[in-house]
Amino acid sequence: MNSVNSVILVGRTGDGKSSLANMMTQGDLFDDENKFPISNKAVGETSVIEYCIDRDFEVYDTIGLCEARKGSTLHEKAIKGIRTYFSRVSKPVHYICYVKKGTTRFTKEDRTAFKEFKKIFSKAESNFVIIITDSNQEWVNENVNTIRDYFGNYNIIAVDFPFRDRYNNVAMDERNRIIRMKNREHLSKSLLNLCYKGVKLNILSPSEYREDKVSKIIAFVPVIGATYNLISASVYHFILDKDAIAADRFKQGMNLGIEDFKTIAAHFGNSFVSPTRFLGKLLK
Repeated sequence: MNSVNSVILVGRTGDGKSSLANMMTQGDLFDDENKFPISNKAVGETSVIEYCIDRDFEVYDTIGLCEARKGSTLHEKAIKGIRTYFSRVSKPVHYICYVKKGTTRFTKEDRTAFKEFKKIFSKAESNFVIIITDSNQEWVNENVNTIRDYFGNYNIIAVDFPFRDRYNNVAMDERNRIIRMKNREHLSKSLLNLCYKGVKLNILSPSEYREDKVSKIIAFVPVIGATYNLISASVYHFILDKDAIAADRFKQGMNLGIEDFKTIAAHFGNSFVSPTRFLGKLLK
């Protein structure tokens, strides 16, 4: 009996994560009662992380990133939900997949979503896979430079799972079913041929991630000297969501030495803007 390989699917709302999850666990797409709810709209169906295990794969279908304002799960909430869930997953995961629909253009939201994906799963980057849906290998070959520019130099798999014909054409429905079956086999073989070994995710929960950012700030500040106490107080109150007090302490620190804060900003790779905006950016 083959061992089950675990797969995490992450991506923007409507880019095909749930269809992928269904094809991998139930073998096809159905009009009703799919294991994973399906949507191709800007408002996603998946508001919590869904999980299902089958003979070959166990699949995690995550909350869609960059959801529209009217959506059920906004971008920040989705990130928090993903980080919280996988901080509790202790067993190794084999394939951590970022999903992008090939029939939509590449936008700044794609960069934002992938940046968050990479940040969350940074300890398991060796197991990243890019899956391009509604696509084929020829399209990937023609657009590989764009894909690499947006998502980096990772293994790419192209799949196409066309659903029902809108006009209920029986012949077209059968054609689409055959395409789905071929692409399911292609996806399965492509993943397994990568031979990725399971890796521990070691993901920080939202509170742990915030504390980690704080510790990096505090660890750096003492070398600057005079501003240490004020910055420490600012960070402390920021953690407690006392933004007004945090801003006041940070401004006082800035008055002690603007150049010191420019040094901090440069250390963390940020351009120096207002103190409170800078602090908030560091602690995201």
